[in-house]
Amino acid sequence: MTSQDDRFSHLQALLDQRGSDMAALEQLCVGSADYLSASGAGVSVVSRSGTREMVFATDRVSSQIEELQVSLGEGPCIDAWSSRLPVIEPDLSLTSPTRWPMFGPAARAAGAVAVFALPLQVGQARLGALDLYRDAPGGLSAADLTDAVSLGAAVTQVLLQLEPAEHTLENSEVGSWLSAEIYQAAGMVTVQLEVDIAEALARMRAYAYAEERPLSEVASDIVARRLRLERDT
Repeated sequence: MTSQDDRFSHLQALLDQRGSDMAALEQLCVGSADYLSASGAGVSVVSRSGTREMVFATDRVSSQIEELQVSLGEGPCIDAWSSRLPVIEPDLSLTSPTRWPMFGPAARAAGAVAVFALPLQVGQARLGALDLYRDAPGGLSAADLTDAVSLGAAVTQVLLQLEPAEHTLENSEVGSWLSAEIYQAAGMVTVQLEVDIAEALARMRAYAYAEERPLSEVASDIVARRLRLERDT
């Protein structure tokens, strides 16, 4: 087996992981950092109103990076969330001081030299970002970036399935409290968007997340035909 085959198998193993708890999120984040030759990874969520929360970090530096962005309101996670695009900064020492005037120096002091952020989103609903850092300069190749986007999508799916006891965001609901009405609403979304039930539930959770509304309320509006989720554009 060639090294390229090994790399492909490694990626597929990560993308094929299934889980709905913090252990699954940890395994995927650690695996993503290893696959992309990063020193660590972290996940933060951002609500529509701008509320930010760290969900997970693989190590102390990743935790500091996430906390800095939450407290300072700037950094790659914020940019990835607002732009819906990956953010790649291969060397913080060369970053313009006007880009992240507070985050940049603080992240370097914490031990990060390069930082990358992948937006976490479902359809038009934005959740947050998967952040990675390196303790040495270096960017991502085009192939790495493509794989990183796929890994970000996998993190999104795990994040949306976390139980509320493990992760909560104020005024939102991303857990799997699936009442009969929620299932009914999901069934309607499967028909409207021509997706399977798992995707329908993910779209509903993502919408609730972005709008800072309980999933039960979103389901009620869908069933009452006060709300119709839109296809991707």
